[in-house]
This record gives sequence, C-alpha cells and structure tokens, in this order.
Amino acid sequence: MLPREDVIKELSKVCQHGRDVVNPYTGQHMYVPCGSCDTCLDKKKTSHSIKCEVQKSLSRYCYFVTLTYAQRYVPKCTISHVKDDLYCMEARPRRPIYNVVKKGKRRYKRLVRGLSMTDSFKEYFKATPTYIKEFTAQASLSIGGQYRNLIDKYGYLSRKDFQLFAKRLRFRCSLITGKYETIHLYYVGEYTPIHFRPHFHFLLFFDSEELASRIGQIIHTCWPFGRVDYSAARKDAASYVASYTNSTSRIPYHIGQSKSCRPFSRFSNKFGESLFDSAKYRAAQGRFSLF
Repeated sequence: MLPREDVIKELSKVCQHGRDVVNPYTGQHMYVPCGSCDTCLDKKKTSHSIKCEVQKSLSRYCYFVTLTYAQRYVPKCTISHVKDDLYCMEARPRRPIYNVVKKGKRRYKRLVRGLSMTDSFKEYFKATPTYIKEFTAQASLSIGGQYRNLIDKYGYLSRKDFQLFAKRLRFRCSLITGKYETIHLYYVGEYTPIHFRPHFHFLLFFDSEELASRIGQIIHTCWPFGRVDYSAARKDAASYVASYTNSTSRIPYHIGQSKSCRPFSRFSNKFGESLFDSAKYRAAQGRFSLF
C-alpha cells in the first residue's frame, strides 16, 4: 500500500478534462471529472487499492486468482465495414457448445453450461483501414491461421460470464462449509496487451479455514473453461490488481470506448463495510464515538 503522503497526493489530484453541470433539482453547479484521463485513473487505482487493503485487514484469507479462456470458449465478435471510415463491432448470442464425453465404450455429447449465451451488441466506431488491418492481425483468434474458422473472429469481455462464475463459487462455498459463507470479491476484466484476449483477475476474501484448504479445487470446479492460476495474495496484491483499472490505456480505442465490452472493475456488495459496523451500531444508539 502507498505511504500516507503518497495517498494524499494521489487523491488530491484534480481532473483537467471534466465539465461543469447543473443539478436539475437544486440548481447547484458541480464539477464532474471525465473519469478516463490519467489523473482520474490514478485516483481510481489508489482508492480501489485502499479499499482492498481494508477488506484484507478484516479477512483471515485473501487469494489472488486469474481466469483465462480455452480457445473454444472465448466470447467472439466480428468487425465489419459499414461505409467510408465507419465500422461495426458485433457480437451475437453464443451457439450451444458440446463436449464429447466417453462412458465405457460409448461416446455422447454433453451441453456445456455456465457461460452467458445471450450476449448481443453492436458498436459503431470510426477508424482508418490501416488501424483495422493492424488490429485484426494482432487480435484474430485464428492465431496465425491455426484456427481457420476463427480468422474473422475476435475476443471480447463478457461480464455475464464472470457473474455466473461468482454465483457458482458462492454456492460451492456454501456446500462445503454447510452454511452461507460470506466471501468478498474485487474483480477486474481486461485484455492482454498483445493479442487482446479477454480474461479476469480477482481478489477473494474469506475467513473459513476449510475453504482455504480446498480453494484450488473449488475454483477449478467453478471455472472449467480454461486455465486457473491462484495463490495467497502477496503484500502488494491489492495495488497490483487495482492497477488493472488503467488497462484502457493499453488497448485499441474502439474497445476502450465500447459500453458493452470495455475493461471493468467491480466490488462485491458490502465490500469492506464491516469495518464500520461498530460505528453504525453506536450511531444508532446515539453514540457517535468510535470508542
């Protein structure tokens, strides 16, 4: 975590690209930051890092996890030329995916469940032919022509995929502990800097010793769609994961500007709130001191 002086310095920075707006209810003028410049991203990174450190101090265990997709499970979109310098990035609902399962001498198909099958969007953007040529050469899921059926397909971030994973994770944890285990998540969806493949990083906080002894098995069971990397969080893990909030500066601009598939970061509900439970209890009794 940053020293106190550096935290104050980062959080006191002022966005130079914001705008003045008028509150339609009060008529009050307010300055609204742009949220995308270097100053705003640095402030967001610092505030997220602090919040993660708070939750880490409240939880017994903290794990850093990375989820990536196997080739056949990557969410796929296409890019088409509309007219002049206008292009369209489009994603359609996934087709059903089947795995071949062998049972004795028999083989049969099993429908893959657990991924979002309803993602659908169209994003229009302007670009030069050179820009499109360079992006398609880097981002094509064909990987240099190895997968010819994916030459015109590109990966995109599906938030629903992670949401479904988080539901399975919570359910699996409750089965193991025999009760609803309170777990907290700080998760980030981003793209790799070279081929722009979507993947997820997240910090997992909990208190159960039983879960800690089986956390690898649990995560692999909940994410059978690719590689899973996990480890106990290092001292600087919160800052490391929070730094991914700046990943929009390292990806093609049409992805960074997309409302449907741009990089994102989120906290689970009530993240870090237990720090203030004592204060809220005392306030409810009319005692506002923390001691």
